[in-house]
Amino acid sequence: MDELSRNNQMEDGGAQFGMRNLLILCLRRWRWYVVTVVVALAIAAFYVKTTPPMYKRDASIMVLDGRQESSALGKMLADFTDMGFSFSDKANVNNVIAAIQSPDVMREVVATLGIDVSYTSPGTFYDATLYGKTLPVTVKFRDIDEDETASMTLKLLGDGNVEMAGFAKNGKAVDSEPLQCRVGQTVHTPLGILTIAPTDYYAKAGGKGKRIDVRKSDLNSATGRFLGGLSVAIGDKKSTILNLSYTDLSTKRAEDILSAVVDTYNEVWVKNRSRVSNSTSRFIDERLAIIERELGNVDTDIANYKSKNLVPDVEMAYTLSMERADKNSATLLDLNTRLSVARYIRDYIADKANTNQLIPVDLGLENDKIDEQIKNYNAIQLERNQMIANSGRQNPLVHDMDKQLAQIRRAIIYSMDNMMMSLSTRISHLQNDEQKTNTNISANPTQAKFLLSVERQQKVKEALYLFLLQKREENELARAFNADNTQVIKSPTGSNAPISPKGSVIMLIGLVAGLALPTAVIYLLEVSNTTIRGRRDVEGSVTAPMLGELPRIGGGSRNVSQLKASFGIRQAVGGECRIVVEAGSRNSANEAFRIMRTNFEFMAASETAGSVTMFTSAASGTGKTFATANLAAVLALGGKRVLAIDGDMRKGSLSGFVGNPNKGLAGYLAGTYADAAELVCPYAKCPGLDIMPVGTLPDNPTELLSSGRLEPFVDEMRRRYDYVLIDCPPVNVVADTAIIARNVDNTVFVLRAGMTDRSVLPDVEKLYLSARLRNMTLVINDVACTEEAFGTDTGYVYAGRHL
Repeated sequence: MDELSRNNQMEDGGAQFGMRNLLILCLRRWRWYVVTVVVALAIAAFYVKTTPPMYKRDASIMVLDGRQESSALGKMLADFTDMGFSFSDKANVNNVIAAIQSPDVMREVVATLGIDVSYTSPGTFYDATLYGKTLPVTVKFRDIDEDETASMTLKLLGDGNVEMAGFAKNGKAVDSEPLQCRVGQTVHTPLGILTIAPTDYYAKAGGKGKRIDVRKSDLNSATGRFLGGLSVAIGDKKSTILNLSYTDLSTKRAEDILSAVVDTYNEVWVKNRSRVSNSTSRFIDERLAIIERELGNVDTDIANYKSKNLVPDVEMAYTLSMERADKNSATLLDLNTRLSVARYIRDYIADKANTNQLIPVDLGLENDKIDEQIKNYNAIQLERNQMIANSGRQNPLVHDMDKQLAQIRRAIIYSMDNMMMSLSTRISHLQNDEQKTNTNISANPTQAKFLLSVERQQKVKEALYLFLLQKREENELARAFNADNTQVIKSPTGSNAPISPKGSVIMLIGLVAGLALPTAVIYLLEVSNTTIRGRRDVEGSVTAPMLGELPRIGGGSRNVSQLKASFGIRQAVGGECRIVVEAGSRNSANEAFRIMRTNFEFMAASETAGSVTMFTSAASGTGKTFATANLAAVLALGGKRVLAIDGDMRKGSLSGFVGNPNKGLAGYLAGTYADAAELVCPYAKCPGLDIMPVGTLPDNPTELLSSGRLEPFVDEMRRRYDYVLIDCPPVNVVADTAIIARNVDNTVFVLRAGMTDRSVLPDVEKLYLSARLRNMTLVINDVACTEEAFGTDTGYVYAGRHL
């Protein structure tokens, strides 16, 4: 197996963590779930209790198209299709939605209802909003501008008295002593003149000692806040019904806001429609006055001329010729009427005094293009005037509209000039034809021609006068029928149950969060754990035989160990280093060491003399000393003569079992003591087990091991004991282990679950394949009791054979 394949196996072995494994880990930590679920539900319940309930009110309106009137009135209005306001034009529903949701409408609603001043009363969990039947008094701030804020606290004292305190203006507190006054009285306060008026529900909503917090918001922020609770949507694509809804802390306030929004929109609609009608009415009245004066002068001239010159009736002369003349006159009459109207409108448009005025529409020009231009001009002019009223003439949009209106005026004047030129040409042709007719009646007196011309002027002015009278009546009728644009289908209604917070949903979320949090923590701990968990992780990367697995002693939490390891915190050696094997004990630790003893005896069976085995690891803290001492003890309990040598002359951990005497291996290797047998200390708690301590920790352990006395010492101990176990330092950390390895028969490499990183396993495999450590086998220490959840087998393998 090459290195790449072994690395892949290592990654595969570390990734085998499925739902079943996660479920087992979660069940083992059920106390986590109890705590997190209780805490999460408590937080959810606290949130439900401390969050003010929100209520929703709905209403429906229908956008009218002008034909939804009574049948008789509908027939009457259908005859006025040539007027400036066509009752048959269907309103743009999307424009209505935009208008209803406009800040201007909501600003008017806030000002009308006075809801820029809010009233709250302190409650157990949250401040209750006072409005309608729950509001005993109202406060009117007379000296506070609409762009300023103010706040104060009222306390009802009973008997119609109230106490004011806690004054603040524009966010800054105003120093003042509490003031008292009667309800309904106007008083001078640090906030200016205030009027505290009782409501219709003062007797029921008020109570002695009741506290009311009053806060006035600036009009812009109040408009934005209340506009956020309004929503408008089309009920059906095939209808003009709009569904309005409003969400608020008070059901009564939500109903009032919806009603006020509809009423305010209708008022604005009627006002805008009336502006064009008023402009047309003024224009018609002015033109009627002028034509009336001119018509009176023509009548006087005709009467005076006939009386002075005794002119006979023109109709008596030359009947046939006059019939043709009459036909031409009728045509000229119509053309001159249209020319006069065109000239009047053109002069009106060209007059700078009328620059920002609406242009009269449908005065009989019989030119669809010009009528459409005038209607577009009036629509933009109306929007411009409304924008000036709202934001002033300095608004950049106003300047843009002025430019657009100027362009349209020039286009209308140009169209008027073309129309007047066309009418003049036709009139000229008819006049030439009339001259031919007049030649045929040469016998007609000159006076008759004069009278004919004057009478023609009279007829033109009479026709124009009658036309304007008719249009004035039509315009007045249109003004009379400027009704609301909408009709209420459903008044504001709704359930008294709050729409938020939804207690059941929030509690369910809390329950899910309480279950998900520990699960996520457990999962993250496991997936972020790069250490070995058990035999399966090791066998996927290292081909060395497995000597045994040692269970965790003391019940420590693996997740805590993994969490510390993920942050680079060094682990402890698995608690106190002690001998846990006991005669007759059948706990998991004793059984694990008995299995390890069986495998170890099989491994050492080929040795002719006493077997010498060293214990090492990749890093300190894996439990080498623990494994060495307990394997030595379990071998001794089996009737063998066992010597455990403390070969780690830098720490001397094994020497602690015999009290850390000053005499030991270091003194022997240094030549201080000649007989090694005198330095061996029997372990009183386990007959048959002797321990060779380090003695005094030397400054030069490597030099002592290389002095040449180590090999004779090991050979001598081999003859005296059945098994010699040497506790060595970690491999590749110091040279001590490599020196000791020359004199041993077998090597036990100790790995620790939850501590040894899987990235170390390729190096362990290299050590095994290079045979630098003789007959290397593996021991996994600190394996969790439920390690079988990760696929650990129950058998052990040595050199390809089950032991």
